[in-house]
Amino acid sequence: MKRKMALILAFLMIITMFAACGNGGEASTSAEASQAAPPPVASSAAAVSAAPTTDAGPNTNADGLIIPDEKYHLGFLLSDGADQMPSYCRKAAEALVAAQYSDIFEITVADANRDADRQNQQGIDLISLGCDALILYNFNFATCQPITQAANEADVPLVTVVKRLENQDDATAYCGHDDVTAGERSAEIAIDMLGGKEAKILVLQGKLGTDSASKRTQGYHNVLDNAEGVEIIKEETANWSRTEAMTVIENNFQSGLEFNVILCNNDEMAIGAGLALQGLGENLDDYIICGIDGTQVCCESIQEGVVDGTIYLNSTSAVGAALDILYKKLNNLPYEDYFFDVIKVTKDNAADIIQDWEDLAAME
Repeated sequence: MKRKMALILAFLMIITMFAACGNGGEASTSAEASQAAPPPVASSAAAVSAAPTTDAGPNTNADGLIIPDEKYHLGFLLSDGADQMPSYCRKAAEALVAAQYSDIFEITVADANRDADRQNQQGIDLISLGCDALILYNFNFATCQPITQAANEADVPLVTVVKRLENQDDATAYCGHDDVTAGERSAEIAIDMLGGKEAKILVLQGKLGTDSASKRTQGYHNVLDNAEGVEIIKEETANWSRTEAMTVIENNFQSGLEFNVILCNNDEMAIGAGLALQGLGENLDDYIICGIDGTQVCCESIQEGVVDGTIYLNSTSAVGAALDILYKKLNNLPYEDYFFDVIKVTKDNAADIIQDWEDLAAME
């Protein structure tokens, strides 16, 4: 235990050193799509609370989990603790460790603050200090090779959550969703709301070159390219930003571009699109605006009529699955990747998703 405490203290000193560094890297809100079909998950609060079970026996706790002689030190590499989704994943991890793995794991969270280089160094430092297992919520899916290389060389299991890596095969496992499917479901919401009417569609993409933006947009095309009476007339990046989305909408509107559907790669851009049209004096009933992520603020915007739909990614359920996989890996038990379903959100069920977020926020 003294070794573990020394490890944590040493790493906290390193994090403090990196806090003075500048930000870099790229922003992305989701994972690379997997080709496997995801099973449905009823709610993230229920999924996060799921715990693995084994046959009770010597050296096991009340849940049947094997208790190690000394707790495993778990590192959680976080992309951006100020962002809602990563912050709730952090809360879910800490709550689960405290509630169900308290005699198995002790956890150290390292926040990269949207800096890919910092995240790489934090991962390398945790491994060099003797970390036993890692969860990675990556900031830049294409730049994590230093972490996976260090983990493999040290034989430290590493599970990625929510966002797949470009070199995902170098990780132990992945727990998350399918971005192509998310894009498809978002386009389906728009088609359903159109009810057979014609549509000119403006697509707001996340940062160009990011895997999430590419695959979500691919999902739109999978549904819309062969749909009758609808056309994607323009794709433009707004870099995942509400403010940039407002500017893009204002510029296109003032240029005379005609559109009545706006599909956005994330919720923040969808909110920005709706607010921009409101500011221009437009009737939002004449437009269909859809996002992806299912954040609480977007669900509230759906209730207010600013946004019409989103896709709830239920990402915190990935954390519970990641802990399960790491526990099994450390105990030489069989495991496999975990994929959760995406959920269409409209006014009909926005209140249910908001309640799910409130349940997560209440976890301690």
